[in-house]
Amino acid sequence: MKAIGHPDDVYKVSPAIPVIISLVIIGIDLVTPSQILLSIFFVVPVLIAAWFNSLRLAITISVALPLVRFIIATQLDPSGDPVYSAVNAADRLVLLCVVALVTSRLSESVKHLRMEVNVLERMIPICSNCKKIRDKDDVWQPLEKYMGEHSKMEFTHGICPDCMKLLYGKYMKSG
Repeated sequence: MKAIGHPDDVYKVSPAIPVIISLVIIGIDLVTPSQILLSIFFVVPVLIAAWFNSLRLAITISVALPLVRFIIATQLDPSGDPVYSAVNAADRLVLLCVVALVTSRLSESVKHLRMEVNVLERMIPICSNCKKIRDKDDVWQPLEKYMGEHSKMEFTHGICPDCMKLLYGKYMKSG
C-alpha cells in the first residue's frame, strides 16, 4: 500500500521516454562518421530508465544498445574487425549494466530516505502530561488549537466514562 505523497507517484517517467532516446541516439550514431563515437551517450537512457522506471528496463536498454550498435556496425562496415567490435560492445554492455545497477540502487535509497523524511515531518511533538503540541516556532499550543490551525478538524468536548469516574465519582450514583 502506498502512502500519500509516495515518491513513486511523483518520480515516474513513461518507459517509452528512455526507449525513444535510445532510438534517437542509435539513429544519430548511424548518420555520423564512424570516427565520432556517440555510444558514450548510451548512458543517458540507461540513467533515465534506472532512476525513473525500473532496473529491468535499464538493464534491457543496457544490453540492447551495444548489441544493436554492434549488429549495425558490422553490417555497415564489413571491412572492420569484428573481434574489436565485439570487445567494444561487451565493454559498453558491462559498463552500462553497472551504471544501471548503481543508479537504480541510488534511486531506491533516495526514495526510501524521502519516505523517512515524510514520516518524520508528520511526527508531532506532544506533551506527555498536558497534551499540548509544540509547533514550528517552539510554542506549546493546546491540541484543539493546533489541530484546528493545521487541519480541517473541529473538536467537540465531552468526558469519557473513565474520566467521569475519576473526576466526579463521588457524585455519581453507584449501581
